[in-house]
Amino acid sequence: MASARREASVSAMMGLDYSTFVVLAVLVAAGLGAAFVLGGLPGRIAEKREHPQAEAIRVAGWIGLLTLGVLWPFALIWAYTKPDPKDEIAALRETVEGLDERVRLACEILGGASALPHRTVGPGRRCSRRRASAWPVNAAARQPPDRYRVLRRFRDH
Repeated sequence: MASARREASVSAMMGLDYSTFVVLAVLVAAGLGAAFVLGGLPGRIAEKREHPQAEAIRVAGWIGLLTLGVLWPFALIWAYTKPDPKDEIAALRETVEGLDERVRLACEILGGASALPHRTVGPGRRCSRRRASAWPVNAAARQPPDRYRVLRRFRDH
């Protein structure tokens, strides 16, 4: 009789062992699912809010998850912030000023606005128009300078 009880308790323990493994597998699957959802959360929030750096925030969210959550809150906070538009406007002004300088240089190199798509340089200023006869003449061939060479020189500046 003692051995029958022992066999019954052993079979009951085996049933508990199997149920323990099932519960453990469900918990691991739930943990991985939660990690997957949380890892992509900052990136999805940034996309929904049309953040200009949404892709970087998405990567920061996954890297934050890989660092065991140390950097993840920073990615989440970053998703809710947007860069100051004044900084963007200042950067655009610097870009426009740089392009304005390049157009002025092109006017000097090409000798007028006829070769340029836009005739103005800066607000209200125009390149001086030069006739074809006013081009600097190549002494050997007596022709205007090679435009490809001039454009390469413009690109390198």
